[in-house]
Amino acid sequence: MSAADALSFDHFTSIAPVGIEAQVDKLATWHHAHGRPVFTVNHAREFDSFAGVLPPWIVPVEVDFERAYGRDYLPLRALHCGISRAAHPRHEHIVFTNSDIKVRGRDDVAALLASGADLTFASRNDVAPDGTERGVYTDGFDVFAFRRSALGVLDRDDLRLGMPWWDYMVPLFAILAGHAVRRLDDGVFPHVTHTQRWSEVAYQDIGTRCLLDMAPDLIDETDITGARITTFARFTNDILNSEALGEPGGSLTGDLRADIRRGIRNIFRDPEDDGERAEYRPSRELIGPNADGTGVEFAAKAPATLEPVGTAWQLSRNGAPYGGVGRIMADVKRGGRYEVELTVSAVGKKLNVTIFGVRTTLDRPQVFRKSVFAPRETLTIALDPAEDSRGTATITGLRLRRIATA
Repeated sequence: MSAADALSFDHFTSIAPVGIEAQVDKLATWHHAHGRPVFTVNHAREFDSFAGVLPPWIVPVEVDFERAYGRDYLPLRALHCGISRAAHPRHEHIVFTNSDIKVRGRDDVAALLASGADLTFASRNDVAPDGTERGVYTDGFDVFAFRRSALGVLDRDDLRLGMPWWDYMVPLFAILAGHAVRRLDDGVFPHVTHTQRWSEVAYQDIGTRCLLDMAPDLIDETDITGARITTFARFTNDILNSEALGEPGGSLTGDLRADIRRGIRNIFRDPEDDGERAEYRPSRELIGPNADGTGVEFAAKAPATLEPVGTAWQLSRNGAPYGGVGRIMADVKRGGRYEVELTVSAVGKKLNVTIFGVRTTLDRPQVFRKSVFAPRETLTIALDPAEDSRGTATITGLRLRRIATA
């Protein structure tokens, strides 16, 4: 009898509502290896589109949650809720795999369950669409085995399947909570490569929250920059791919917790940032009577023009029926969440304001405010006078204010 037979466990995933047949094919390798049902946790909105085509060994588990980033990305807390509803109460282990991951065979399932850790995680083995093996993917993790005692690390609404960071944070939060954590290196979990679908904005936004949650006593949110989030991601990757976590029987907790806190502290002790810190201002007026003209650029694509009129800026399509856009590019010095306050004193027919792909239409003079995350060093505001040959707008004020909450 193998370890997969001897240990009690349930297998969970979350099927994406596109490419169902391909995901079922991948999950079938797991069903063939362990002979158990595979539970898929999804919102009812998703099940409406594909539940009827699932084979009987895939069992739907319906949960409720709010959308984020425009899609039904499953929050970890909702996954935990689905596990609590469907898992056998006497089963000690819960296996979770992304729905596009295969397993080589029964021995790999057994190795995942027999590590002895509270949480065991593993990388996938990437394979190109033409069948060329690309090797182990070390920048993320797709296979997890939890003891029930470690499932509490899933009680988070801000981390979601299909978005960045969750697969880093699950083992990292387990380590910080004192659980024994091990990385499984000798299993084989094939995955056909595809384009990454998450956004850079989400990467920076979620990364900020993770940093603040992990070491709130070490971090001032105003010190979080896009560069530091990237450094934190590299540091986290190094920890999770370290030799110590891959040792059989390893159950690192105390020393690794101290290493994580020390690493975060060092990220925020960057001496090269001193000059930037001196120049940084949490609130700046970029258009208006008190603007000093620094840290902002203005541009326009013909036939539109964007020109200064006193302390204001005039946007015009110059009689053209369509085309052209004005752009305001603000130097934010460091990534972070900002409140944009745009004062529009005159609008022709309407004005489309687009910030990071989100468009808002203004049809009258007003003070427009929006909270946005600036992941890089520049925040760009696009101004389009819409389909109006008389399209004009007058911008009399622009203020950026860094806000305290992510």
